Amino acid sequence: MKNAAYNLGVAEAIKSQRNPKCHFSNPYYFDNRPASAAIVTEKKNEFTKNLLKQIDVNSKLAKKKKENQKVLEQLEWLQLKQEIDEQKAELEKHQFEEREMYKKALEYQLKHRPSRLPIYKPMGTFTNFGQNEKTLEAEKRQRNIEYMKQQVEAAAGHRRQHILS
Repeated sequence: MKNAAYNLGVAEAIKSQRNPKCHFSNPYYFDNRPASAAIVTEKKNEFTKNLLKQIDVNSKLAKKKKENQKVLEQLEWLQLKQEIDEQKAELEKHQFEEREMYKKALEYQLKHRPSRLPIYKPMGTFTNFGQNEKTLEAEKRQRNIEYMKQQVEAAAGHRRQHILS
């Protein structure tokens, strides 16, 4: 019991040291202090003036920025229009030169063409066209089959070597 009472006393002493209560015995009164409502209204008026100035400045800057962007867009549009006009002129010039070249080539061909084509002479009723196609296809097919067999054998040999290694 003695130990418990001692510990309780120590705990209360530590608690009182941690949370000291402050008591003002002498209140102070300032004679020259202005009324706080007047100060608040003055500061609000200053803030509103400053905010209005900032709004005006920002709106002027936004208008200038819009005008500058419109001018830049118009300049860019004019530049693109000029480039397109130049490209059209170049294309027309190229087409005209190409037409002139074709005209010259046709005139040259007309001047230097052979007099006439040789007269057609039939060789007979027998035609040689497509006579050897079946034999050529059969030989090609046989070669492909042999080549496939060789590839299969080579692949099997590689697998055996891989398994053995």
